[in-house]
Amino acid sequence: MTRLAAAIALGLAAALCLAQGAWPAKPIRFIALRWMLYGKAVGGQALHGPEETPTREVALRLYTLGSAWFAFVEDQRGSLAVGKPADLAVLSKGYMTVPVEDIGGIYALLTMVGGKIVYADKPYTRFEEKFWELGIKPAHGKPPG
Repeated sequence: MTRLAAAIALGLAAALCLAQGAWPAKPIRFIALRWMLYGKAVGGQALHGPEETPTREVALRLYTLGSAWFAFVEDQRGSLAVGKPADLAVLSKGYMTVPVEDIGGIYALLTMVGGKIVYADKPYTRFEEKFWELGIKPAHGKPPG
């Protein structure tokens, strides 16, 4: 797989995840990153060689900025920069430190878009009252109290 093909494939995978309706952010968002770094199909067959396997930093950049480029919005999102919204997620595991095989199981515990909380799971569900005030339905869908 060429570098361009890898960038397009990973950006497309992320863009498709984004198009699914972004929240809640569950493991589907990290399956493409796992594939890119692990380089094997579900059955264990190698899809690319070690020389074509990016670092975690490069894979994450392809996933974020690559998907923004693929959607023609790289000037608006895909990286942290002045003038772009500071979207972020608190993850269930550390992307940079977990074994590569476990990356596909990482999911968001808290997701913020444009500086606003749009999804929370334990231990962040304590923000649920604020969600309801803002008209955002928490993951469990039950009103507080």
